[in-house]
This record gives sequence, structure tokens and C-alpha cells, in this order.
Amino acid sequence: MFIKPKKSLGQNFLISFKDKSSNKAFFNVIIQIIPITVSLITIPLAINNLGKPLWYLFTLGLTVILLPNYFSFGIGPFLTRDLSTKDNFMQSSSWLGSISLIKVIGLLFFVLTNFYFYFSELEKPFLIKSDQFYFFFFFIFSSIVYFFLIPLRSIIESKQDFYFLGTIRAVFTSLLMLTPIFSYNSIWFCSFIILILSLFQFFFYLLRLKYYHNQNIKGLFIGFSKIEMKKTILKTWPFGGYLFVWSILLYSDRFILKTFIEIETLSDHVTMQDLFNRLAIISGNLTAVFYPVISKNKDNPSVIDKYYKKQIFLISISFISLFFILMFALKPFLAFWLKNKYSFYIDDFSFLYLIGIMIFNFSIIQVRTLQAIGFEVFVLKILISTSIFYLISVFILGYLEKPYLFSIILIIQSLIVIITLHKKYVKEKNIRTI
Repeated sequence: MFIKPKKSLGQNFLISFKDKSSNKAFFNVIIQIIPITVSLITIPLAINNLGKPLWYLFTLGLTVILLPNYFSFGIGPFLTRDLSTKDNFMQSSSWLGSISLIKVIGLLFFVLTNFYFYFSELEKPFLIKSDQFYFFFFFIFSSIVYFFLIPLRSIIESKQDFYFLGTIRAVFTSLLMLTPIFSYNSIWFCSFIILILSLFQFFFYLLRLKYYHNQNIKGLFIGFSKIEMKKTILKTWPFGGYLFVWSILLYSDRFILKTFIEIETLSDHVTMQDLFNRLAIISGNLTAVFYPVISKNKDNPSVIDKYYKKQIFLISISFISLFFILMFALKPFLAFWLKNKYSFYIDDFSFLYLIGIMIFNFSIIQVRTLQAIGFEVFVLKILISTSIFYLISVFILGYLEKPYLFSIILIIQSLIVIITLHKKYVKEKNIRTI
């Protein structure tokens, strides 16, 4: 009798790696080499072209158009999960409630961002008042476009069309980073081009849904229901709370620290944050691909465990490889990359920033896995408790004028999240396996 030999662990992994989800995850990571490369080339050129004060304002504008992903009350992950598991969801009352909520939150965001820019005393780097007005006007309208991209992206994610999503994200992120080096001595021109790019991205999503997925797009954003919106809020609030807290962890430090430290140091702080947060391209894209797959199999613990471990393996290998390479190459690279904008602050603390942001981006594995299997409330509780510690610590660092200790705070917060959520996952896996 012929006995089939057992495959080694490595062989089993290589076989499992060939499934469609893994291929899409791998593609989504590899294609992001394009915007990373573009960023590495354009950031020092943009700083030289704009100067550090205007470069800080430009990064602040980019932050504004990314905030809809965090201030959309969790519509994105909620829609992706339910679109993945429920047929005809777009004909349901929940879809109408979600679209209604997007419209209301978009209006509130428009009012609040205008209020912030009016009272934040950010006009100093501008030569004339009209430049300031147009600069923020175009960025704010771009952010409204990004609000309405959320449901379109959720539909495409639920269909697991990650080759398209990875490509369009890489292209448009690259174009965003190219914009400031072609400002033609007019800072508001940057924000105008970014608004045009945002509109193009919106129409590309619509065309993909209509002609590739045969999706009727005429009624996607039609209708408003206050009652259904309230029902949707009751379903999405844990996701909304998570995204709100995540945005605090990502962006609040730059707003807090600007009160206490001078803008040159703040610019160095933001430059390192924005550079090293490119690591989120790896962790974010990988977990985004596996999220709908885990959601579909949330009652199958063996499938969940397979993809949970696969995410840990892939992201760990990526981060550890980068860690050892950058141990020797980071400072020479930054000195070459930033040239005369390379400072003592960056030289002293860049590697610490890298480690902090690397550990922070690793925690997204535990967050998204538990959300996919229905523990979004537990995730939110852990993030809220750790963010309180984070905010208090950043305020203290700012007051003491020691922003370089920011990474230590980020590492502590991230490790608490990773360990706590992993323990919860193991406990639930054991319960479901019995």
C-alpha cells in the first residue's frame, strides 16, 4: 500500500500561499513599491520647493483628506463585512441608513474643518490671504469626495477586487505626492490639483462598478432616511469608535505638539511619521484583503486561525527584514535623501520612530481579525483605554518639550493592544474549537 508522504510545514505554507486571497494580498503589497518610491523621491524635493512651514501645512491638508476614513462612523468596515456576508444588501434599509449617515457626517466634517482652519492661526506661512483661503477650500472639498468614496470602496472590497484597488491606490497616492513639486510658486495650486485627482478617483470607482461588476450605480447615493440612519448608527458605532480612536493615535500628536514646540522640529517629527507610516501599506493592505475572507468564515475557527497566522507570518517577515536592513542603512539613507534638510533631531531619533511605528502597525492584525468575527465592541474598549494613556502622555511630552519620547509612548500603547487582543483571540478560538 502506497502511503503519501507528509508535507513539511514549509511546503504546506507554500501551498496555502497560492490561494487567491494570498495572491491578492501579495500583489497589494508589491504594487505599493510605486508610491513608496515616488514618496522617497518627491518628499525632499517638496520640502525644498515649499519650505518646512508650507510643507507642514501640505501634510496637514493630506491628513484632512484621509480623515473621512476615520470619521465616517465606521461605515467602511461595517459595509464591507455585511456586503461580504449578505445578498442584496444594497437593496436593504441598512444601505439607505449608511448612505444617509455618510451625508450627515460629511456635512458636519465640512463645518468643523472650516471652523478649525479659521481659528487655528495657520495663516502665517502664507504671503497673501487668498492663498490661505483657496488652499484650505480645495483640501476640504477633496475630503468630502473621500467620504463618498467609502461606500464605493466597500462594494469593491466585498467583491474582493483587490487587484483594481491596489492599482488605483498606488497610482493616486503617487500623484498626490508628486503634486507639491509642481506648485509653480503657488501653494493653493497644490490643493486644487488634489481636488481634481480626488474627483477622478471617484469616477474611476464608479466606472469599475458599472462596467466590470455590472453594478447599477444610478441609485447608489439617492435617498435619505432619518429613521434608518439611527438604526445604522446602532450597528456601526463600535466601528466608528474604533476609527475615531485610531485617527487620534495616528494624527493627534502633530496637533498637540504644535502648541509646545517650534515648527522646524514639528516638521521633522511629521516627516518621520509620514515616511515610516508607509509601513501601513504592508499591514493595511494585507489585513484588508483577509478581512472579508475571515468575515465570510467567522463560524469556521480553523479557517480563521489559518488566515490569522498567515497575516502574522507575512507581516512579521516583512517588518523583521526591513528592521535588519535599516539598522545599517537608515541614517545614511535619510542623510542622502533629505540632504540639507537632514537635522540633528532626525539623526538622533529616526530609528526610535521607526520601531514605534512598526509595532503600532503590527497591531492592526489583531484589531481587524477580532472585528471580522464580531468582537468590535471589545476592540473599541481596549483602544479607548490605551488612547487615554497615549493622549495624556503626549500632552506631558509636549509640555516638557521632549517630543523625541513620543515613540516610547507609541510602543507601550501598541504592545498593550497586541497582547490583550491576542489573548482574547486565543480564548475565543479555544471556545469555538471545543
